[in-house]
Amino acid sequence: MYPTGHLYSFEFNQNRIKAAQIEFLSLQIDSYVTVIHRNICQQGVPLNRTCFSKGNKCGVDVILIDLPNPVKSLTSCFEILNENCQICSFSPCIEQVQNTSKRLRKIGFINVETIEILSQNLEVKEQSFKPFPFFNFSENMVFMSSTKPYSNMFGHTGYLTFGLKPAKFKK
Repeated sequence: MYPTGHLYSFEFNQNRIKAAQIEFLSLQIDSYVTVIHRNICQQGVPLNRTCFSKGNKCGVDVILIDLPNPVKSLTSCFEILNENCQICSFSPCIEQVQNTSKRLRKIGFINVETIEILSQNLEVKEQSFKPFPFFNFSENMVFMSSTKPYSNMFGHTGYLTFGLKPAKFKK
């Protein structure tokens, strides 16, 4: 994206739009991000390519979606996405992955694949030990960091489903 591209974010909640704009301003990336009030689940992505004219070229090269029902927006995503470009959809459950994958293939995406995102939190702590049993315990302690996974996973899994819009071959 930076310095030649531009990020367009669609949000249906007006309060989150204001919060995102403030955060982008504080990060000094506000000139590279446009937040638009729109319900993508109901209305889809705008199909007018001039909406996506900021940056060094017109159009959309990547679409990332995290929606309660991504299937409804996929047709408009396919139409606006440039050829040889990808879409990525986040899903919290496998049923949503199945529906998304099926719809992506049906409307023309290729190379549809899904990866699971598993969270594994690690415990990192300082530990002391005596390197040899014959040394005096108090004078020859060694301190090192140790790392191990927590026995329980915190949070939940998620899935990323990818699809590629193929190029049209000219005869």
